Amino acid sequence: MVLRKFAALLCSQCSLRGISLLLFLALVPLAHACIPTKTPEPGLPATTTTTAKPIWKLSVPDCKAVIGNQPKTCAEAIFTTDAVSCTAPDSMLVFKTSDTQTEQHAAPLKCVGTEWKLEGFPLPVSLASLPIGCVSPKK
Repeated sequence: MVLRKFAALLCSQCSLRGISLLLFLALVPLAHACIPTKTPEPGLPATTTTTAKPIWKLSVPDCKAVIGNQPKTCAEAIFTTDAVSCTAPDSMLVFKTSDTQTEQHAAPLKCVGTEWKLEGFPLPVSLASLPIGCVSPKK
């Protein structure tokens, strides 16, 4: 009722200023519904935590198939929440790039904040979704 009288008063003047004010008053409640908000829960901060993208294990049989006749031994990589490493001291992380090719890097792969880092540098995007295993020289 009050809004109707207010609108009638503004529109009776038919000024651009009155129409603009009326539109503004109508848009504020509508816009509020479009703004995403998080309802805080008691005892929890109103922030979300993010982690690095998930990475995948390369199985020993798949590793053996991809390295073929190379003089290397395959092993499963050790995955923790913040690192991927190998057990043997002279092992390298192996990324399966195709059925016949790999890319090898020194271990470990570490999660720093929301990013995987390899040898102190961000993990290249081309390796981020590839399965990871370990290879070491055959003795």
